[in-house]
Amino acid sequence: GTNEVSNAITIYNIDKISPTVTATVESAWTNKPKTITATGNDTMPGSGINGYYITNDESKVPTINEFVSNQSTTQTYTKDMDTYYIWVVDLAGNICETPCKIVVDKIDKEKPVVTIIPPEGEFNSGDEVRYVIEIAEENPYEIDTDQISIIGGVIEEIIVNDDGTIEVTVTVGEEAEVILTAEEGLVTDIANNKNDITSDNSLVVDNEAPVLNGATINNGAATTDGVGVTVQIDATGADWMFVTNEDLSQTEVSKLSNGSESGWLPYADETLHELTQGDGLKIVYVWVKDDAGNITGPVRPSITLTATVIGNKEDIVDENGSQTTTSTGTNKTTLKFKVTDTNFYNSTINANTIVAYVEGTKCTTAKFESVNGSQINNGITYQTVVSDVSGDGKLAIGLNGASVKDMAGNTLSTTQVPVNTQITVDNTAPSLTVTSNKVTVNDENLVGVMLNGKLILTANGSTTITIPTGAIIKAIDKAGNTTIVK
Repeated sequence: GTNEVSNAITIYNIDKISPTVTATVESAWTNKPKTITATGNDTMPGSGINGYYITNDESKVPTINEFVSNQSTTQTYTKDMDTYYIWVVDLAGNICETPCKIVVDKIDKEKPVVTIIPPEGEFNSGDEVRYVIEIAEENPYEIDTDQISIIGGVIEEIIVNDDGTIEVTVTVGEEAEVILTAEEGLVTDIANNKNDITSDNSLVVDNEAPVLNGATINNGAATTDGVGVTVQIDATGADWMFVTNEDLSQTEVSKLSNGSESGWLPYADETLHELTQGDGLKIVYVWVKDDAGNITGPVRPSITLTATVIGNKEDIVDENGSQTTTSTGTNKTTLKFKVTDTNFYNSTINANTIVAYVEGTKCTTAKFESVNGSQINNGITYQTVVSDVSGDGKLAIGLNGASVKDMAGNTLSTTQVPVNTQITVDNTAPSLTVTSNKVTVNDENLVGVMLNGKLILTANGSTTITIPTGAIIKAIDKAGNTTIVK
């Protein structure tokens, strides 16, 4: 017979269809890498997904061997910010025609940076100061002002400005230092990053007042012949000085501004000053303070004024070179004169009877106060105060009036020749010129020149000196005439 053999042949499906892939990623801001979920899809029955491949290289096309085997329809990746391309391969070795492009964004791992800018200078207890907190953060953020704390002071007010800066107003306490702290969480950005704790302890609390040992006028002279004088100050730990003719309280001087001509000037061992007009004992009040505002004073040096040079002019030259001349007040001094006659008996002379002359010219502006007289031998010595004398030169006076008569009824001549006094009238302010680094002055009655309160010249001539921006240079003569260059 014949043997017959039969074989069974199985023909598998042929898969020529490429799979596809999609992907998703969370959209919210975060400070950590994000999870990408890739989903593979293969439509051929009996086939299926066999692996995934991810790259950030748009031009990269993976080979079969580069795929990571995974027959699940999903694959997850944890990635930082970038653009990624995901490929998928099926069991038949078909690679997707187009990768899935997925963008991972909104990841912020950087903490907001907080910088505390303290107030400049030194301060004492009770001072109100202002801190500024700056924030460096590119993305949106929130501010929690409850996360600002302080040691050594009291927070009075917190203001968040439109530009993102924070202003903190603080009253300085009694402690040796003030520590302002921006706690973690003062600033929280959109990705939930919080600032690191930041503190500033640079504010110096200075409650120790300067020591004011004393002060003198014209180096301790007993008398002076003009209202323009020098004042010498002996102090340690002082940054500012205030010299005045007024007996002010400490509260009043504490309110005066620094760097102003009528307020506190930078401390110097010697400065210029103008006494009040009118002969007699003059008291000057000298105060000092430090940068923290601690005040010491006053000490009260004194000097007796017997003015032989009088004046009242002030020249002001501003930064544009414009000059203004004004009268600073009433020049004033005491005059004594004697009327003699063998038979003189009239002990009363009316002030209107006295006539003033300057360099031989009648001075119509001069005023005389009430005249007092005392009998001496064959005449009477009179005393009066003269003021508002204009012009420049020697002052002379004469008597003009029928009320001045002797026992025989003889009166003074209305054309009496004036008698010179010992007084010089000087209504011309010092000549003061200032260039970039040179100060030149000229005045026959000069007392000195000061720069921001510090005496730099005591004689006519020039000095070379650095002149800071905004400086005030002031020259004073004996008569009290001043020239100010700003």
